[in-house]
Amino acid sequence: MAEKLKKGSIVELNSGGPPMTIVAETGGNFQCAWFANGDEVRDAVFSPASLKLVEPRQMGKLKAL
Repeated sequence: MAEKLKKGSIVELNSGGPPMTIVAETGGNFQCAWFANGDEVRDAVFSPASLKLVEPRQMGKLKAL
């Protein structure tokens, strides 16, 4: 069974993009935060249909700061 989206989950948009952390659930949507340009924190609200979980094996491919 697939893991459900929840606060603290690491996700990305189905269309790609940076890894994001779900920081809140608001009205059935998820507020996500991520780093842009190295140290700038950004956030936005996304529909659950637009998000997918980042699998742990993919996390090893991320560049550490």
